Amino acid sequence: MSGRDFVFYADAKSVYNHFDQVFAKIPDFSFPILTDIDQFVGDVAQIKIAGFHVAFPANTDWVSRLVQVRDLCFHVFVFCSELHADTVSQLRLLDHDKISVYICGQLNQPLTRSKINYWMDWFHTSSDFYARTQPGFLDTRLDPYSPKIKSFDILLGNARPHRTFVFNYVNSNFAESAIMTYVYYAHRSIINNDQFIMETDGVELDPDRKYHHSVDIVKYHGEPMTLSQLVPLSIYGQSAYTVVTETNFENSFNFYTEKIVKPILGKRLFVAIAGQNYLKNLRQFGFRTFDGIIDESYDAIEDNETRWHAALDQSRLLCSRDQAAVLHAIRDTVKHNYKLMTAKDWYSEFLDSVKQELLALVNDAKISPACIA
Repeated sequence: MSGRDFVFYADAKSVYNHFDQVFAKIPDFSFPILTDIDQFVGDVAQIKIAGFHVAFPANTDWVSRLVQVRDLCFHVFVFCSELHADTVSQLRLLDHDKISVYICGQLNQPLTRSKINYWMDWFHTSSDFYARTQPGFLDTRLDPYSPKIKSFDILLGNARPHRTFVFNYVNSNFAESAIMTYVYYAHRSIINNDQFIMETDGVELDPDRKYHHSVDIVKYHGEPMTLSQLVPLSIYGQSAYTVVTETNFENSFNFYTEKIVKPILGKRLFVAIAGQNYLKNLRQFGFRTFDGIIDESYDAIEDNETRWHAALDQSRLLCSRDQAAVLHAIRDTVKHNYKLMTAKDWYSEFLDSVKQELLALVNDAKISPACIA
């Protein structure tokens, strides 16, 4: 194995796939990607680069392996598709000049040393069926600009403090104007829970399997999809707008999941119950929100319950407004958002970002691609 200048280590299958696809984008770029950490440590290559995927649910095994090789590496890539309090804490613990981090969202309290890039994995995976596998699928199944019998859909998932806040507020203020569910499904089959509403048309369920989580995979019109990524066509046919209760509500970061992708695909106005600056940072990805139609100043409020109350006040006020007029007013915004979500290849954009960083690293290492091949 001697005589080589460059070697890679992929700590997870997904990392191997990322590197492999990036290398395919660069002419004459060919070097080994090792998956055995001991082999990587013992390799005699002059330049070592490693890649790690942040484990979820969070564990420290991958952190220990990263620390083991960090000082041997010219650079380390960390890919994080799940931003939660514990995974963000791990990123902060590993903050280092030679580490670059790709995240599915935004850190409102930036790392001080690591470079931050974007891997909007949930934008890609949640829109893939509707944007690339069956483009135009939603055009024939949704009528987003016609008034509906209800104002809002509020499909609350597993029990979390911000969702309980929404549940109580809506029940006290505009329950009659909303389709709302709240699933407390820990250790239970959600398919057998009448609190869980899902799309049924085109969904193939395995009769011998119990589905315990909304991230469980089913077949949807022949394609593998998680339950959580199915656009709820029947619900959208009965309601005009969406209250999005994101996975997390911490102010130090914003994590963007399928929960925001679905109303964007459905060309809907949405009110966000999430962390501070969730809308502000969403706009940084090119999306538009609805300030001017509703008061979105709630997004900047630091206190959680004050922010959520202000957002839900806007939802309540919308229920009393003429739906037809509101739906007409949001047309340009929702069309823009739909086009951006479906026309942009989020995964290719991520790979291009990794590619550009790799080329810069090669240049920094004073090694030309011809020398590496």
